[in-house]
Amino acid sequence: MNVFYGDKEGELYFRVPTQEDLEKIQEHRNSRRIHKNLTSMLPVYNQAEWYNSLGQNNQYFLVSNGAHDVGLIRITDIDWVNRSACVGLDIFYGSQGKGYGKKAFSLLVDYCFEELRLHRLWLLVADFNAKAIHIYQDAGFRHEGVQKDALFRDGLYHNYLMMSKLEDDR
Repeated sequence: MNVFYGDKEGELYFRVPTQEDLEKIQEHRNSRRIHKNLTSMLPVYNQAEWYNSLGQNNQYFLVSNGAHDVGLIRITDIDWVNRSACVGLDIFYGSQGKGYGKKAFSLLVDYCFEELRLHRLWLLVADFNAKAIHIYQDAGFRHEGVQKDALFRDGLYHNYLMMSKLEDDR
């Protein structure tokens, strides 16, 4: 077991992706179900090249329940000087609707504040992604603003909602 960071009960944990995981991540990121909620609609062609280019300001981890991987978390645009980062979570198809999103996102927030010592977490979420918005609000994220017509999906423009949480809000 390649545990990187987990909950106290050992029910859910983050692990560093291995070379063998990259195909699974690529398949997930190229799924139409997932793509509609992401900023970029461009397919991923070379997952290994992408992963090797991440650098110290971007971290990706697989979320596992011990039996199988249930999702992918990301901490991007890490600003070490101002102690701020963008966070995100994808739950894999087949693992959705089982409570993993809420638990994994809570773990992600704890990791960022406690281990990385960040002060501010922020994210962008499509205005039509009600499940994600609910998870983020439950985790204490607050609306900061709107990027109007920032997403073009299925022939329509949609807004990105900007949300954040400060370490003092815990």
